[in-house]
Amino acid sequence: MSDIKKDVVARLTNMRTEEIKKIAVIGLGMMGHAIAQEFASAGYEVKLCGRSGERLDLALKKIEQNLTELAEWDVISDDAIKPALSRLQTTLRIEEAASDADLVVESIIEDNVKSISCRTWIRPMSPIHFCLKR
Repeated sequence: MSDIKKDVVARLTNMRTEEIKKIAVIGLGMMGHAIAQEFASAGYEVKLCGRSGERLDLALKKIEQNLTELAEWDVISDDAIKPALSRLQTTLRIEEAASDADLVVESIIEDNVKSISCRTWIRPMSPIHFCLKR
């Protein structure tokens, strides 16, 4: 097991969910926006980090569409949409997303160079609780 994976396992072993208040989601591709949506719907403050303002805007639009559909299907109430959306913030800077997060979720496309680069950026500023998608 690599040192990074050992570090993540050690941190997650000691993680208490009540200590998690702020979450950063790095990457908004196939899964990033949905991960952020679930955390925001569950009451967490979420910072989404993407490569461009257009991608961040698209992610927020997808999240709003998803929540609206869930309300139409009576999975969530209409009253749950605005609070979930209000818990989402966006940034183009990894350090801004991760610096005060209790949990960081890396959702970058499966490209080892990009993932390693993301980990290299995040590791020095890693919060108390840290998670890498792998």
